[in-house]
Amino acid sequence: MTIRRPLSASHIARTPLESVHARQGVSSLQSHAMIGLMIHSRRVWTVTCIMLLACGCSSPQAAPTASPVPSATAHRMALPTARPTRTSSITPTLHPRSTSTPVAPTAPPVPASISFRTVRMIDAAKGWARGVVEDNGPTIILRTTDGGETWKDVSPAPLKGIGDDIPAYFLDSDSAWVWHWSQVGLLRTTDGGQSWEGVGDIGRTPAVNAVSIEFADRQHGWKLLGSVYGLSYVNFDVISFATTQDGGETWLETSPLPGYSEYTLAAFPSGSMAWAIRAHTANSDYGESNLDLPMYVHSTSDGGQSWVSYALPLPAGTTSLQDYYGTPYLAEVGRCEFILPAYSSTSVWKFALSCEEEGWKKGLSPDHAYHGWLYTTATQGKTWIINPLPPGGEPMEIQFVDPKVGWLFLRDPLDDAQGRLFQTKNGGESWSQVKGTGWTDVQLDFLDAQTGWAVASACSDERCDSYPYITQLVKTTDGGQTWQAIEPQLVP
Repeated sequence: MTIRRPLSASHIARTPLESVHARQGVSSLQSHAMIGLMIHSRRVWTVTCIMLLACGCSSPQAAPTASPVPSATAHRMALPTARPTRTSSITPTLHPRSTSTPVAPTAPPVPASISFRTVRMIDAAKGWARGVVEDNGPTIILRTTDGGETWKDVSPAPLKGIGDDIPAYFLDSDSAWVWHWSQVGLLRTTDGGQSWEGVGDIGRTPAVNAVSIEFADRQHGWKLLGSVYGLSYVNFDVISFATTQDGGETWLETSPLPGYSEYTLAAFPSGSMAWAIRAHTANSDYGESNLDLPMYVHSTSDGGQSWVSYALPLPAGTTSLQDYYGTPYLAEVGRCEFILPAYSSTSVWKFALSCEEEGWKKGLSPDHAYHGWLYTTATQGKTWIINPLPPGGEPMEIQFVDPKVGWLFLRDPLDDAQGRLFQTKNGGESWSQVKGTGWTDVQLDFLDAQTGWAVASACSDERCDSYPYITQLVKTTDGGQTWQAIEPQLVP
């Protein structure tokens, strides 16, 4: 995706690992390269998130119905442009519990302003967020108990002042995990950030520079370690795949995801179930990296002890060609990206695929700039329903609160400073525009069909090519038709 949020190299902002139970936690999403691995949650904002170290196609039919379970945070990530060489192997190990003592957060001076990066509301009153002070300051962990009007800095003391982006996973109103590559390791709170304790080392080795951690409940979680390498051509190898049954104190190695690929996007609906999309890239006639075919979905229902794999069907009307190596790829499009998961429960999975149409740059209407599709399965990946997304924009964010109701944000292909918000009430069979916006990007966080929050990003200059963007915390109570800006206040 463009994990404009994917796994993060130094964080993940809509990138590869993030999610939670019924609407799981948010991991960071920012980096030099985006690798998508999601554990829980929506785009780059759990499955899950990966943080890079910085220093037969079914014809459309009614979408499956199922009681809402966890909705994950989706991660977007752009496909790299080269085929990796698998060089890693897994050696089962059991990491011992850290002996560090509980750490209480410190109360920093109240900063002048906060720029929100991600928000994760647990209910109408309580929620968490990640932000930075004065735009370029250190990442801080925030918690609210009044719907976002006021926030308390509950950052753990060992991470105070660290300039790197700090990934986090927010499970419920009291439980959260944060981690860092330094000696700090993995920290956990079970009292809403009033105190933090070290629960173990991340398990970093010289070969590891990417990590994704997600929890299904307070005890059961997943951890994926990877190696991301290359500059112009980014490759991704899975080095370790582990589970925990004690909240992250110890991790047990399990079977890694089958095969290898340039990228991995994963979601974790429960402590025993996980699913992932893996694919390669191929060089197309347009000179753009493109999807190697076939793409695969892998799933486990026994905590990673065994995996089932299926080839993903292609959307109706698409064709495949072969590159000069004889490898089949998706024809006439380039820069394909995934947003995963759009929804993830133990019974229904959804993800989005979008590709840029090369021809529109040569005179075709902007309505043909991007092709997008929503994939839905209720058979754990064996069969899929594929519905087209609205045309005319680049899919940046997608979130479902249940198998039927969801939202999609498209960025204008000709004006990055403009976007449109769509809603579906039938699982993605059809979409209706609910609002035109002045946003260039957004992280959505809906609780139900009416109430939601968002971190909306706007361009900081006329050319809209300067990062970071200007961000604003906003809230809706009518399904996204109107949004009210929140001017959050920091409290002691």
